[in-house]
Amino acid sequence: MKIKIKYTAQLKKAIGKAEDLVDVNEGINIEGILNHLNKIYSKEFANIVFNQDGQFMNAVLLILNGKQIAFNSEKEVKENDVITIMSPIAGG
Repeated sequence: MKIKIKYTAQLKKAIGKAEDLVDVNEGINIEGILNHLNKIYSKEFANIVFNQDGQFMNAVLLILNGKQIAFNSEKEVKENDVITIMSPIAGG
């Protein structure tokens, strides 16, 4: 199934695009999608979304169809859903 991923701020700059149309398996959740994207973009993506221990960075916001969602949410993503990954604009 296909879902749209939108990238903002540092993440958009790091991977060189504002959005993707990604093909994923049915039944996948947010954590699974981020792990899938990590395999595609590796270092550029991981340096912003995950810390050195591989844990999700809480400063990154995840938006599913206009509503914030937790990284560890078990909610399954559906065909044509839109996920926006909002990386921090500045450190601090």
